[in-house]
Amino acid sequence: MSSNIKLGASPLNTGLKHFAAGFAAIAVVVGLSAGFVQLTGNEDAGSPHASVGLFVDRNAPAPVLKTRLADQPLIHDIPTEHHVETASHEDTEPSLPVSDPTHQAPSYAEYAETDSGEDVRITRLSQAEKIQPVSEERKALVRAPIQGLYENGAVGRLPKIADDGRRPADIYARPHTPNGKPQVALIVGGLGIKRSLTMQAINDLPPEVTLSFVPYSSDLQTWVNRARDAGHEVLLEVPMEPYDYPNVDTGPDTLLTTLSAQENERRLKVILGQTTGYFGVINYQGARLATESRVLSPIMREIHNRGLAMIYDGAANRSVFPSVAKEINMNFVEADRIVDTVPSADAIDKNLLHIEALALQNKAALGVGFAFPVTVDQFKQWSDTLDMKGYELVPASVLTGIQTANEESNGVDSAY
Repeated sequence: MSSNIKLGASPLNTGLKHFAAGFAAIAVVVGLSAGFVQLTGNEDAGSPHASVGLFVDRNAPAPVLKTRLADQPLIHDIPTEHHVETASHEDTEPSLPVSDPTHQAPSYAEYAETDSGEDVRITRLSQAEKIQPVSEERKALVRAPIQGLYENGAVGRLPKIADDGRRPADIYARPHTPNGKPQVALIVGGLGIKRSLTMQAINDLPPEVTLSFVPYSSDLQTWVNRARDAGHEVLLEVPMEPYDYPNVDTGPDTLLTTLSAQENERRLKVILGQTTGYFGVINYQGARLATESRVLSPIMREIHNRGLAMIYDGAANRSVFPSVAKEINMNFVEADRIVDTVPSADAIDKNLLHIEALALQNKAALGVGFAFPVTVDQFKQWSDTLDMKGYELVPASVLTGIQTANEESNGVDSAY
């Protein structure tokens, strides 16, 4: 028989009911609280935030970024604290440099257009430069461009040999008189991209060190002017096809083995027109192009016919640069070693010792480095010891065969 006795609720069922009721009550309280905060609270109070003042109220007039001299005399009435030189710059004005917190620029150039349409360069000097006279070693090189050494191209001024035979290679190279000691030359490349490193190279390295600039640098002419103002001769880098192009991106105007001679010439002119004041060019990459005589020969002829020297960094084996240069009788030199393939102080020091040994053996040697901070530091320390060791630090142009003792012998009017 079935039993008619009713059993009481089990402990499990009772516990579950109590838990459900408690959870529902908590949910109601939380929901009501959230709704109250949503209606009356501050939505920004629940997360971290910062307030930035984009504008500041001031009574003074707004700062002037570029001074127009339309209502002022050309030179003579400009305040004496400004050093003024004239130059022919019909191109766009370079933007003003931005101060770097780690490297205070000693000077900067501004360009202003006058009523005559001619640009006036105003170099504003820092207090340190006003107090310390410029040494003979740091004597500024002649201002570029020099009349007769350029022609107007599609994208800028292209170098050319003057009607009287003067070449940019001779005029823009740093003047130097050899002293008979074994010669060593240094090139620092990749400049013009990072401001602090470019300023470090210009200001810290001896003026005999040659500086090489990237053609894609913004305000490239301003950088070239600064380098030459500090006594450095300048090279322009020409991007050339590496073996793993385009995985290694060398820029839109890279000279390629797959292009026609006409297209490579057009690209070369675009690069050469980016600035003025360089005595020659140096390759950027180019291991693939360096082995193709058919492609390289017309490129080097165009460079040579424009009165420029050329330097190859020596990175590729079986390069045809030397043979082509010899064939066209070009001012050319191949670097003996890239000294910072391992960018460490110890590795660079070992390569510089190798440069010393080659200079003793061959009477001259050339080292090339990139604009790494450690490279610039090691170049400076090493160059300070060369005279004591019996070596002569020379501009790289000397090793290309350019002979220029002084500006007067070049027929340069430094007042231009």
